[in-house]
Amino acid sequence: MTLLRTTVLALALGLSPAALAADSAPLELTPAEGLKYWTPAPGTFTPPLTVDPKRVAYAEEVTVAYTITPDGGTADVQVIDAKPAGAHAGWAVDAIKAMRFDPTQSNTLRTPIRSQLTSRWAGPAPK
Repeated sequence: MTLLRTTVLALALGLSPAALAADSAPLELTPAEGLKYWTPAPGTFTPPLTVDPKRVAYAEEVTVAYTITPDGGTADVQVIDAKPAGAHAGWAVDAIKAMRFDPTQSNTLRTPIRSQLTSRWAGPAPK
C-alpha cells in the first residue's frame, strides 16, 4: 500500500501545474534551428500598417523576438533592436503577428519555440 501511495504522489507531483508549465515552455532557438520545427505557411499575408510610412519615419531594420505557438501562430512579439533608433518599428511587429507556421514532419508534437528575426523595410520611402 505504501508503494501505491508513493507512486500516486510521484505522479501527482510530476503532473503538477508547475511541472506542466515547465515542459510547455518554448525552446529558445536560432532562426536556422527553428526551421527544424516550423516552416512559414505558404500563401501571402498582408499585415496592417498602423501608421502612414509617408508621414512617419519607419525603421529600416528591425530585430524582433517572437514565440511560435502550438497552433502555428505567433505570440509575445517584442522589438529587440531598431535602426535608426527611435524610428517606427511597428511594421515588423505587425508582420510577425500576421505570420503563420506549419510544423515540420519531425515536429509532430507541435513544440513551441522562441526565436528572433531581423527584417528590413522594403516599402515606400518615408517623405
